[in-house]
Amino acid sequence: MRFVRGIIRWGLIAIAGITAPLAFAWLTAAGDGQFAVGPWRTSLAVGSADAAMTTRTRVALTGLLALGSRETIYFNARTDDDGRRLVATCDYDLTGGPLGARWWSITAYADDNFLIPNPLNRYSFNSKSLGPGHYTIALGPRKRAGNWLPTGEHGGYTLSIRLYNPDPELAHAPDRAALPSIKRVGVCG
Repeated sequence: MRFVRGIIRWGLIAIAGITAPLAFAWLTAAGDGQFAVGPWRTSLAVGSADAAMTTRTRVALTGLLALGSRETIYFNARTDDDGRRLVATCDYDLTGGPLGARWWSITAYADDNFLIPNPLNRYSFNSKSLGPGHYTIALGPRKRAGNWLPTGEHGGYTLSIRLYNPDPELAHAPDRAALPSIKRVGVCG
């Protein structure tokens, strides 16, 4: 019995020794020059040689192959405009206009950081597919009219905006970007 308790104790110490540094890195990665625009978050340090180790860790854990902010700015949203976590079983309208970049895209990722499987094989919209002017993207598990982006049927998800070759004023002041709103519509379920 004493032997078993010793093995359990050493096993717990080993698990803590492995997970504690990763958890610390994940929790502290929110620093390093982060900006917020409504529910959207970014850091100009992503993809930079000047990025703190915590930011590099976050990028490595989420699988993002990041370019520097002169080439691409990444915004991510895990909540709607009211601060509620994005949930796959709820319907949302993402509404916005042209974004300050040569080309941009909006993509939905499941909590595991992978694309959300769906029968249409539709994972994102971009500046070309939406065209010029204002747009609305319907997010949710059930097909809706217009630009529908499937979100799956369980769990949460994250929306990512990639701005390729951002306008200089956006690159210098991402906190002033005119990003799309994310509004929950109807009931969840």
